[in-house]
Amino acid sequence: MVVIQFLGSTTPCTLYANGNMTTQTASPWTIGATEQMILVVNGNLTINSPITITSGGFFAAVVNGNITVSPAVGTTASSTTTSLDGIYVASNATKSALFSTGDSSVVGSERLNIAGSVIADEFLLQRNTNRRPHRSPRPVRSSRAAL
Repeated sequence: MVVIQFLGSTTPCTLYANGNMTTQTASPWTIGATEQMILVVNGNLTINSPITITSGGFFAAVVNGNITVSPAVGTTASSTTTSLDGIYVASNATKSALFSTGDSSVVGSERLNIAGSVIADEFLLQRNTNRRPHRSPRPVRSSRAAL
């Protein structure tokens, strides 16, 4: 497994990982206004911290495997603060790659707000914000023209 921590980048930047990759939980990734990053993973990607983009920046994760978002990445059920910005693609040769939001460790918290696009062979949306008890919980997606 490859563990990465974003420390800023020379832009544009393309990172390649051959094997499973996990982001550090120590601090959020913030892609600056002039930064452009593409993360290419030949394996699974686990996201353990928020990834945000300052207006004008760009981030994409292209994964030949699953993308799993830790339950710790998120905000309170009533918040509209973005937890993940960018474009996230999970696919593989058998068309079984999964984008998973991770289950809420505390019901009513860890709402996952995504600004951008998520493309995957399959989705597992597990968050429970307890706001609509008779309907499946869903992450909130917002659009951003710059993406």
